[in-house]
Amino acid sequence: MLDGGYRMQLSYTLTRRDHQQFCRLALKRTASHSKGLLGWKAAPIVLQLASMALTLLVLDYLFRKQVIGDRAFAVAVLAYLWGLIAMRLCGWFWRRQFWTNWLPDDSASLSEVHLKLDRAGVEASDQSKVTKYSWRAFNDVSEHDNFVILWTDRAQGILVPARALANNDVRRQFVSLAREHVAPA
Repeated sequence: MLDGGYRMQLSYTLTRRDHQQFCRLALKRTASHSKGLLGWKAAPIVLQLASMALTLLVLDYLFRKQVIGDRAFAVAVLAYLWGLIAMRLCGWFWRRQFWTNWLPDDSASLSEVHLKLDRAGVEASDQSKVTKYSWRAFNDVSEHDNFVILWTDRAQGILVPARALANNDVRRQFVSLAREHVAPA
């Protein structure tokens, strides 16, 4: 909505799912800027395969030197595989628990957000704080299916859900207003 004092004002409430999707986007954005294994998408798979290969090499060495027998070799391989599966399942379970219990219902992050944009910058407020940003604080604006994000850092930004923007015209107006003030990084 346009207002006399401000060029645009929005009010919206973020959900747990919004925060979860934002965290995933921030993680991808951070990893894409990383050098080395962290920036390489296949790194976790390669590290797991290397760990498996090293374990099997050690077991093979012990088997060939007759330190362990056929049964001990088979039991060790099965125990290792069971350990990998158990770690995967535990990781999946605790990740679900984390996302489920991350933000309590009365969290300020889940309260109504008021966003005001003008020539000087952006003012974001919720039930507990008011934060004013100069346009220089932002280094990028990105559009996604459900969001527009004003990035202040590689992994931090102001998240604006698409549902807060009445229609595609308002979305285009919001993005163009932000882009005309945000200097590219």
